Amino acid sequence: MLKKLLSKKNDKKQNLDTLFYPKSIAIIGASNDTAKIGGYIFEQIKNKAQHINLLPINPTSLRIQDIDAYQDITQIHKELQPDLIIIAIPKQFIIKTLNQIAKTSTKNIVIITAGFKETGEHGKEEELEIKKIIKQNNFNLIGPNCLGFLNPEINLNCSFAKDIPKAGSTALVSQSGAVIDAIIDWSFEQNIGFSKIVSLGNMAGIDELEILEYLKNDEQTKSIVFYMETLEKGVEFGNLLKEISKTKPVIIIKPGSSQQAKSAIGSHTGSLAQDNILVKTLIKNNNGILVDNLDELFNIMIGLKSIDNIISNDNPTNNKNEHINDTNINNTVILTNAGGPGVIATDELAKTNLNLYQFTDKQKIKLQKNLPAEASINNPIDILGDAKSDRYTTTLNELIKIKEIKNIIILLTPQIMTDSENIAKSIIEISNKINKNNNNNNLLNNSNKNNKNKVNIYTSFLGYKQVKHAKTLFNLSNFPTFNTPNAAITTLSKLVQYKSFNYESSLDSNISQLDIYNKFNKNTINNLNEILENKSGLLDQKLTNKILKSLNITPFEKQFVENIHDIFKLKINPNQKYVIKADAKELIHKKEFNAIKLNINSNNYKEEIEKMLKEIEKTLTGLSPDNGLGISDSSISKQFTITIEKQIKGIETIVGLKSDESLGNFIMFGMGGTYVNIFKDVNFMQAPLNTKTTKELIQSSKVSKLLNGYRGDKPVNLKKLEQTILNISYIQKLYPIIKEVDFNPIICDEHDCYLVDAKLILE
Repeated sequence: MLKKLLSKKNDKKQNLDTLFYPKSIAIIGASNDTAKIGGYIFEQIKNKAQHINLLPINPTSLRIQDIDAYQDITQIHKELQPDLIIIAIPKQFIIKTLNQIAKTSTKNIVIITAGFKETGEHGKEEELEIKKIIKQNNFNLIGPNCLGFLNPEINLNCSFAKDIPKAGSTALVSQSGAVIDAIIDWSFEQNIGFSKIVSLGNMAGIDELEILEYLKNDEQTKSIVFYMETLEKGVEFGNLLKEISKTKPVIIIKPGSSQQAKSAIGSHTGSLAQDNILVKTLIKNNNGILVDNLDELFNIMIGLKSIDNIISNDNPTNNKNEHINDTNINNTVILTNAGGPGVIATDELAKTNLNLYQFTDKQKIKLQKNLPAEASINNPIDILGDAKSDRYTTTLNELIKIKEIKNIIILLTPQIMTDSENIAKSIIEISNKINKNNNNNNLLNNSNKNNKNKVNIYTSFLGYKQVKHAKTLFNLSNFPTFNTPNAAITTLSKLVQYKSFNYESSLDSNISQLDIYNKFNKNTINNLNEILENKSGLLDQKLTNKILKSLNITPFEKQFVENIHDIFKLKINPNQKYVIKADAKELIHKKEFNAIKLNINSNNYKEEIEKMLKEIEKTLTGLSPDNGLGISDSSISKQFTITIEKQIKGIETIVGLKSDESLGNFIMFGMGGTYVNIFKDVNFMQAPLNTKTTKELIQSSKVSKLLNGYRGDKPVNLKKLEQTILNISYIQKLYPIIKEVDFNPIICDEHDCYLVDAKLILE
């Protein structure tokens, strides 16, 4: 069975090899008019690609650009049938054309034509028919509604992109053709090359998983850039991303945070945009390098210019899963000829995971030896405005001898005596010397086989006219240079974070999760799942408590009142304050319905409970599904319960769970209480957690400062909070029908953690 699966996987790669490296290409819609897409693509391949047999197909022309044409694909003799067919014709002919291709031996197709699911219901139905044909015939399809693809390695442009960029080691995959055009145009200025460029379009055939799987094994590809608008198979994507990132960095830009952007994505790709926070959490948890905008994307690509040895093997076992445990990897030095830019860079660095290296007295003496007395030998090192190439060179040579320094950011402002070109030449020469056989980029290649200190060097020469020739030298040498210190530092920070990802911890998590899973009572869980099959919406408090107990979570002690008579059965402590709440599936947000009251005591509890019983009964009777209060049920239940519980003081936190059909399960933690939506101090992780990721989730929030004890306050019982969150993270794994979970607040003090409000919501 395993051999069969591996064979199928290898067959798929071989088929995609014939897509990207075709010996023959048929273009349906080829034209003598190069202003038309079919005519332009045909011209590009004819004039620029080599050793490719071109077969133009056009029902109204006998010859296309001096090559004999065919009326349709079925006229091509069996021995001449192409490796790849590109379709650029009106959409009404697409289905017929695909059925004709099904009669040939060709398996690779690119459909440029638009007008399918992105246009509405009718287009969606037509695209479903395309998918059906693709699946039946085992076609490799890129598109429809795409730019096409480019393989710069063989000068092949199977798209309507205007130019072919230089060949390189970065693969570009995009769900937007226009983004590809922009990146290609920008790449010429920066001298950046590409291995493959693919516009996915509507992904009726090949999706992001298949193309990424191919690029994972592509020897020409050393890094991957992915412009993502939608994600259809999130769980599989996360697993694949983690696997690829062990050997190749994957840089992802994911727009769609605003509601307006989600609408734009829907009209652009015909897809529904998911919760962007969950998608970004998925990317970060699996060591994707997430960027927020095109500026950051461009800067990361600059930072990874020289990437032939980008992934290191820091240990002799060559185990890709082992964590890079280099305590010096964050150590950074800023070298500048002006104080102002150094201060700006220091401010930016303080916001990141980078560490401003502190020199020892002995190191300062050595650095000062070749510098003017006025120079500042702290960090940043200010070698003064009159610094020429010799001063930069001697200082840089001294810095690279310090084995604890892993990153150097060199700043320059053009002054009257500044020889920026010679300084650039010196930096390039030193970098090439110390990073020999590593092509400069050592941030991700820390192998010390030659016992030499490997240092990652970035530059930022500020200005334009006086430094443009120096910047050109950097670009021609594939040396990372940035327009601003902030850009250099942000880029360096993201790459250090990528390098520091703990794959070993991820492996341990599987073992840890299994141990935790085995502690739960499976019989109880199975019985409760059967009960849940007949439930919907917000679960009542009694059933919620049973589910919590099955996960070894202690529910907060509550007393229940279902009628007037139950009031007299309550056990009330005269020295204790209480909270009363109404519990009904319509009352998800209790405060909006006056379904929660604080500061209840032994003197007023009977009166207040009786009043709430009457008020909530009246409220539920008056509710209707279209009253604007978020009630989704077609009929409103009149059943509710009043609960009374102790009023607790402490630090309020929130824990939530959300399940997404395509992305998987996620857990949220942060500052809780009434104002959670205002402060938004929450962070997400994939669920379930393990002991390590639970701690990381807690410490990633601002409320952790309060939990750890702030300004003399005692720290809360963190051990109990960690165990509670860890167990909560398993709810959706063990109870798949539960789609949303909200514990707000969980109140923590030095003794315990109290789940004072728990909501479990079914579909």
